Amino acid sequence: MEKNLVAVYGSLKKGFGNYPLLSTSNFLGECTISGFRMFSFGAFPFVLKDMRSNYPIHCEVYEVSNETLQHLDYLEGYPQFYNKDNVSTPYGRATIYVLNRSLDSITSPEIKTGNWTHDFNRYNSYDQNQD
Repeated sequence: MEKNLVAVYGSLKKGFGNYPLLSTSNFLGECTISGFRMFSFGAFPFVLKDMRSNYPIHCEVYEVSNETLQHLDYLEGYPQFYNKDNVSTPYGRATIYVLNRSLDSITSPEIKTGNWTHDFNRYNSYDQNQD
């Protein structure tokens, strides 16, 4: 049986609004991944692939059922809003959701710490009219 591993970096992490979708899944642990840049939409973050990026993205990795994976696809608007990519983690290859846009089209603030949950209050209160 194939394992479905997902690496989550935002509102699906423990303590945040979408975590209930993963609450019955097997939490494998935390890790950082590279080759991505993180940005904020305010209420949730997104990542884009950028192999030149030196910023680590902080993730939680879960083993999920096929049914949970379908629920995650729905939540993430896959494949219209987010695409999927595969990343190496200490627990095996995992799916990560990546915004379905090009890097040069992004105007959202970048989260250079790669840890949206650490800076949640700052990024959640982001005002588009601020410089």
